[in-house]
Order: sequence, then structure tokens, then C-alpha cells
Amino acid sequence: MNNWDLVDSTCYKILGRYTFENQKESLLRELSESEEMWHKRIAVVGTMHYIKKGSFDLTKEFVTRNLKHPHDLMHKANGWLLREMGNKNEGELISYLNKYYKEMPRTCLRYAIEKLDEDLRQNYLKGRV
Repeated sequence: MNNWDLVDSTCYKILGRYTFENQKESLLRELSESEEMWHKRIAVVGTMHYIKKGSFDLTKEFVTRNLKHPHDLMHKANGWLLREMGNKNEGELISYLNKYYKEMPRTCLRYAIEKLDEDLRQNYLKGRV
């Protein structure tokens, strides 16, 4: 797969579910360590199934590993998955942001904080947290 739409609409439903149900996180880790951007995106988006099940560690691991990735499509995916984590457990998102928000690309941060309270969003954007 080499298209964001294909990756985003299928990989968590297929690969994410498979790895979660069969305890095969190593498959996602292998993809996340690849030099190929699409593999990295598949890995992080694949963690959506984990988020839906209340498991956040793999998402945080992959996002952290790719905070400095040069491609905007990774920044968007990372922010999106962080936002989804926050939708499930806002405390997990806030804890992660408090540690890493100053290192995040702006696109990633904006995606991640999209659903937070406006005052809190502005504090992250202005570096006041």
C-alpha cells in the first residue's frame, strides 16, 4: 500500500485487529522500524485497534519513534492517533503531550489537540504548559 487513503481505511481494521487478537505486536514494530514511510504509517495507524480496546502504549511508542520524521503524512498520522487516544482517555493524551509537545512538529500537535478545551489548546500552541 502506498496511498494514505488505503492505509488509513484498512490497516487498523485488518492488520491492527490481527496483531491485537494474536498478540503479534512484533509485526507492527517491524513495520515501524522500516525506512519506508508507508510502513511506518501502516504501523502507527494499525494501533487504532489497540486504542479502541483501551491500549495506548504501542501508539505512544510509535509516535515517539517518529516525532522527527521528515514527512508531513507521518506528522498527520501521529497527531491523528494521539487525538484518538485522547478521545478514549484524555488523561493519557495530556500526559504524553506534557512530555513531548515541544518536540512535535506543529501539524502533529495541531491534530493531537484538536478536541481539547480551547484554553488548553492555546496553552499548548503557545508553549505555556
